[in-house]
Amino acid sequence: MLDKLMANASKSVLDIPEGIKMSGYINRKKENIGTHDNLFTKAVTIDNGQEKIVLITNDLLCIDSYIVNNVVSIINKKHDIPEENIFICASHTHSGPDICKWHMGNYEMDKKHKELKENIINVIAENALTSIENLIPAKIGFGQSICNDVASNRIDKKAVTDNLLHVIKIVDYNDRAICALINYACHPTVLGCDNLYISSDYPGVLQTLIENEYDGECVAMFINGACGNQSTRFTRRSQDFEEVERLGNILYKNSIRAIKGIKQFKNWIDLSSIKEDKKFPRKKLPSKEEALEIYNKAKKEKEKILENKDSEPFDKRIAITRYQGAKITLDNIKNFKEEKEDIVLPIQLIQLGFILIVGIPAELFVEYGLEIKETINFKNVIIAAYTNSMKGYIYTEESYKHGDYEALSSPFDIKAGEVLVKNVKKLISKL
Repeated sequence: MLDKLMANASKSVLDIPEGIKMSGYINRKKENIGTHDNLFTKAVTIDNGQEKIVLITNDLLCIDSYIVNNVVSIINKKHDIPEENIFICASHTHSGPDICKWHMGNYEMDKKHKELKENIINVIAENALTSIENLIPAKIGFGQSICNDVASNRIDKKAVTDNLLHVIKIVDYNDRAICALINYACHPTVLGCDNLYISSDYPGVLQTLIENEYDGECVAMFINGACGNQSTRFTRRSQDFEEVERLGNILYKNSIRAIKGIKQFKNWIDLSSIKEDKKFPRKKLPSKEEALEIYNKAKKEKEKILENKDSEPFDKRIAITRYQGAKITLDNIKNFKEEKEDIVLPIQLIQLGFILIVGIPAELFVEYGLEIKETINFKNVIIAAYTNSMKGYIYTEESYKHGDYEALSSPFDIKAGEVLVKNVKKLISKL
């Protein structure tokens, strides 16, 4: 058994050719016309002699079970690492390739998109394999800072927000940075639906600046948090690359402050993991009459706000998204046979000594992320949304009553958040 921690990190470009459909915005119909900044897959492997954990982050809107299963399979052809020890998530950039089903509409991939997906799977897996090799003695530390200038509640700017930024830093025995993993809850939607360039949005700027800080020797990784209702809607000044740079720089400065605040690095920690499929209740669709009433109301409110020249941009955006949510519900009733079975998805927990990473396969509202952080008996908790899958929003009862896009477009029942929190607590007791 090792008496010291071993680690290594690696990164690889996800090459996205022109002419690929982009994901994240239903009303964006055009294909990409080029790449503004590269998308990456990144991995860090941590080994304490008893367990080996592989954390993989990707500059993608989401991943699905097909990607996860194939990446795990490729890794296990060379290394016998349990599935629950391989953690795979996405940053949720809305300027990446459309390679997974991410909304309730019809979804078919043509040959070039299928080939791109297979290529991305191979790059993710091969990069992860690189991180597993050439492990060196390492130490791990954990830091935090408050960032108030990037994310806010995107439904109501006065509502709850989680502005706590988490950092995991791994260094070698000479204190040279191997990896810096940043966790922050905010939709990467600085760039809007009119953008046709591939981009990792603000997480890309954040990661690049951190890597430059350490002269390219450090692999910077990003894990998004419970950002289902968190975004830059009320903090951004525009939706262009200049604003992406500005907000990425703010997060970079806060990340460096968190890193510098780390008081202790440990050269050995316990490692453990668990991954279990759990049932989530599926939302029962309203009647056609009820859905039509909600749709007509949302349509009138949208038209009223858009016709008012004095309406704030934020109010316009909320009215538009509520209309979109109502339309999705109406379309689902017209076009799909209602499914009655529960939604089965995996929850994954990774324990890195004094740090717990909670992997959620959905777009989690911040209220549930904060509840998990505040009610479980664990000192440092990282909520990792978009892990293993992304089936829709896990929203609050209040959001559903308000007719918010997130709640109306989701396949989950209103009780899904409560079920999720209970399941996470049960899984922690099994670690």
